Amino acid sequence: MSKRAGVRRLCVPLVAAVAVTMALVFGGTARASSTIAVHTTAQLVAAVASGSPGDIILLDSGVQYSPAASLDVSRNLTIQTDPAQIALGGRAGIISGGSMTGSSGLDPGGNLDILVVGAAQTLTLHNVVVTAAIQPSNGAVVVMGPAPAGGNGGTLSVDHSLVSANTSNGVDVMAGGQATITNSTIASSIGGDGILLDGNGTFNQDTIANNAFNGIDNHGGGVATVRNTILSGNGSGNCFFPITGAAGTGSNSDDSATSCGATITTGGASSTGTGVIAASLANNGGPTNTYALPAASVAVGHGTGAGAAPDDQRGFLRDAAPDVGAYELNGAPPATLTVIKHVVGPGSPSNFQINVTGAGANPSTFTGQDTPGTQVTVASGQTYSIGETMVGGGAVTDYTSSQSGNCTGPIAAGATGSCTITNTAKPAQLTVIKHVDNTGCVSGCGAALDFTMTVKDTTTNTTVASFPGAETPGSPPVAITAGDSYMVTEQADAAQNGKYIESDGATCSGTATANGAVTCTITNTYIQCQQPGNSGPQNTPGGTGSSANTCVNENVLGTILVTAPVSITFQQLGAGEDSSPVAGTVNVKSNDPAGYQLSVTRTKFTNTPAGNDLTLSIQSAPVSAPQVFDPVSFPGGALTPILAGSNLSLGSTSAAITSASGDDWPFSFVLHVPFGVSAGQHQSVMTFTGIGK
Repeated sequence: MSKRAGVRRLCVPLVAAVAVTMALVFGGTARASSTIAVHTTAQLVAAVASGSPGDIILLDSGVQYSPAASLDVSRNLTIQTDPAQIALGGRAGIISGGSMTGSSGLDPGGNLDILVVGAAQTLTLHNVVVTAAIQPSNGAVVVMGPAPAGGNGGTLSVDHSLVSANTSNGVDVMAGGQATITNSTIASSIGGDGILLDGNGTFNQDTIANNAFNGIDNHGGGVATVRNTILSGNGSGNCFFPITGAAGTGSNSDDSATSCGATITTGGASSTGTGVIAASLANNGGPTNTYALPAASVAVGHGTGAGAAPDDQRGFLRDAAPDVGAYELNGAPPATLTVIKHVVGPGSPSNFQINVTGAGANPSTFTGQDTPGTQVTVASGQTYSIGETMVGGGAVTDYTSSQSGNCTGPIAAGATGSCTITNTAKPAQLTVIKHVDNTGCVSGCGAALDFTMTVKDTTTNTTVASFPGAETPGSPPVAITAGDSYMVTEQADAAQNGKYIESDGATCSGTATANGAVTCTITNTYIQCQQPGNSGPQNTPGGTGSSANTCVNENVLGTILVTAPVSITFQQLGAGEDSSPVAGTVNVKSNDPAGYQLSVTRTKFTNTPAGNDLTLSIQSAPVSAPQVFDPVSFPGGALTPILAGSNLSLGSTSAAITSASGDDWPFSFVLHVPFGVSAGQHQSVMTFTGIGK
């Protein structure tokens, strides 16, 4: 009977208060799983202790983490060395128990296990070294059985890793627990078994060697499946009982003695003695130390193709006749692939999930990253391909994708390659509908095609398209570069100029979204003029007859759209200082054939001494005909309406010239604070009103 197992089974449970404390400390609202990079022991301890199921903890290459207490795994968790660092030739991160003083809360009895997998939880170890567990300990890695209330035991998955030089068992799988160990080495346990197996264990392409007691100690009824695995040089026998019948199955393994039975060595070899593996662990390439195979080893070429992993523990490519154990003689070193994700237009590389299929890619799935990209190792000489989806699932539908470089394999042994995936956002499709409302119009009425529609890309300041207006269903779609801002404008022809008021839909300007579909509707409404003494509309401005009055000189005619800020706040000024010009634009529309004017009224400035006001001047750059600009200053004193004589005149005073619909007049305000007036904010409200001429 195993001496280690006997000690373990006599451990006294800790009081329930410990479990309650753990729940209080580590409990909390569930959150989405995360990838957590840890650079120190304290960060590793914290990341294991709390987080979400499915978290991935990334160790730094070559860094040793030395926790002072057991790392109890109470949720599904993956611990691995950062694959980007491995891809650049880095060595595996090391978790050492050599400084441990605090025992496990999951494995009772004061045990100083390094990692303990709780009931119904799963721990995955990838490219990791676990070493230097000290007594008392049931194992460097312990998998607990079901909880007293029932349910499942813990689950351990180990690949491309090394568990060595522990004074306890390397791995302890308790009854009801299960472990799957692939392409890994379990070696040199100083005071225990390589694997103490009371639960279920599956071992494929492993090397279990030179442990002080058994390689696989299955005395407690453990069920083992052993394939393509070397068991060699274990002090108390490679297996405690033969792996036969209900105790397990296997094939193509090498038992350097005969203790594991004929079942697992079918297709392999038994009683091979020394010389199966090299004398000691060494850095034979790859992230972790391995036992090399001598050229004459019976393990060479005796693995099964169907059951063998595509690469060995180092990540080196296996050949068509794979070797037994974690090391492949003459294995081809992996190739390194840099995957760069570039996005043109809106969106981020991290919105895309990259999938590398084939060639044992590591990592095989990751979020996109622009230069310098993501480092991936692939088995050299094997084919692979690269695809993508949106993060969270779903096809990439809003972008066109192109690939350049080594986006399909294979790559030669030890070589480096680069794949760039470029996603260009598909343009938005803009449909323009021009609607003309001719209510009240009798003759000479306009139609949609009397208006020229112009689509501008205001990001690049370019005209995208110009075309006659069209009623529903509108114009053929116009492509707008995704992420760019755009604006739709119109210009009436001479016959309809000034007869209509324009109303733009909310989507007639904005920012184009990738692969979007937008409809802009611009409506023009015929202007009806109300005549003095006439209750009905005058449908023909300037006409004659019983209602001979025209729309000329009626104040209701001026339709002024003000796009400048109406309330203008000036910066804080000191005595005698001028403000910087405050710019704005007034956009004017009118159907008055004689032109139009703009009436401006303002309030007094605030924060001034009682009875005083500050002079505000309006300035303008030169404007083209038919616009006329009369410079204006607002004197101090009471509210001052600005009308004829000192007005802002837009358009012409000549009846022979019709002011253009949509004239723009740029202007700016300048405020001067006289000497002696206290510094501070000064505000005045500007009101703009349209009048006919």
